[in-house]
Amino acid sequence: MTATLTAENAPAKLKLPGAGTRIEVRVRSADYKQITKAYRYRLYPTKRQIEALNEQLGFACDLYNAALEQRRDWWKRGRSTGFYEQCRELTDVQRPEGMNRMVQEDVLRRLDRAFQAFFRRLKAGEKAGYPRFRSRRRYDTLTWRRKKGGAAIRNNRLRLQGIGHVKVRWHRDLPSEPLTTTVRRMASDKWYVTFAIKVDAKPLPRTGQDVGLDLGISTFAACSNGEMVRGPRATRAAEKDLRRANRRLHRRKRGSNRRAKARAQLAKQHEHIANQRRDHAHKSARALVDRFDTIYVEDLNVAGMGRNRTLARDIHDQGWAQFLAILRAKAEEAGREVVAVNPRNTSQLCSSCGELVPKPLSQRVHRCDCGYEADRDVNAARNVLAAGRVAQARTVGVPAVV
Repeated sequence: MTATLTAENAPAKLKLPGAGTRIEVRVRSADYKQITKAYRYRLYPTKRQIEALNEQLGFACDLYNAALEQRRDWWKRGRSTGFYEQCRELTDVQRPEGMNRMVQEDVLRRLDRAFQAFFRRLKAGEKAGYPRFRSRRRYDTLTWRRKKGGAAIRNNRLRLQGIGHVKVRWHRDLPSEPLTTTVRRMASDKWYVTFAIKVDAKPLPRTGQDVGLDLGISTFAACSNGEMVRGPRATRAAEKDLRRANRRLHRRKRGSNRRAKARAQLAKQHEHIANQRRDHAHKSARALVDRFDTIYVEDLNVAGMGRNRTLARDIHDQGWAQFLAILRAKAEEAGREVVAVNPRNTSQLCSSCGELVPKPLSQRVHRCDCGYEADRDVNAARNVLAAGRVAQARTVGVPAVV
């Protein structure tokens, strides 16, 4: 929003040069909001740059493991150390030529976050999972922060300290200067860079519509309005190719170039599947956010459901957790709301009369004595919508429209 001040309407304490002078002042409205978005691009480093990147990744992995071992040994002696204490010791560490100190600090910050998560789970009574040592093959990211330099964009290339000017495929413009720059090596030997950037939220016009979602396996998502969202089922579709690639990998001799090539081919197939799943999640979330002001979803324990031996593969193939994370991010940017609802009995209750109608998972049609009949997942989505409206009404203190 832009306000215009003149010599005639300016406050008494504000002195302007003279009559007719105009000053434009940008005023942020009360609902102004900024969010952090990730912009991802493909990198094309040269052979020499790949060697330098791999050298820095190897050093970062060794530093992570050494810092973890130090914390573990100090704890056994009854002492403790933290992020800042370990950062002060970095001056004595010999690092690869040209490597930015900020990258080393980010390695220690990553370890510190792992310990914070460990103690948080421990206090909550959950399965804690003590931080573990990393192998060089699985340590695949380096991060530079804006305030301390080391990464910059020069002449349409990404300049990284100690690496050089790396070619980037700019498929879209960057809106502003990035907060962080993260370079990642994929298992398929591809390289990507992700910029974290602060952008202004762009609220969409209100539609006056809300919807309930029931996530499933046979159908990716059922909407309370009767619509069905089909899932990609990418892993199922590529099962034969994956089995063939796995057999080819295990026939190769360990340590040979042919085995490395077979491993890269298998990783490329898995990357393609992940890309299909992510693309479907983005498009489905965008369609929902554009149409509905409030989206009610089940508060699912996806990690716990993934331990079901019978359905684990199908649950992971649908990518519910990724979809919900993307949905919440897009809703936040668009000024929409995503509300999690207790999933208890949403599939068993009749959305018409409210009676409990027990049925096995194999029964895909809901039939009630009241005469109501609907697809099992649509009935559950309508229960999610009703429960969400009741919860929202309690929050704002108005009667719910069910």
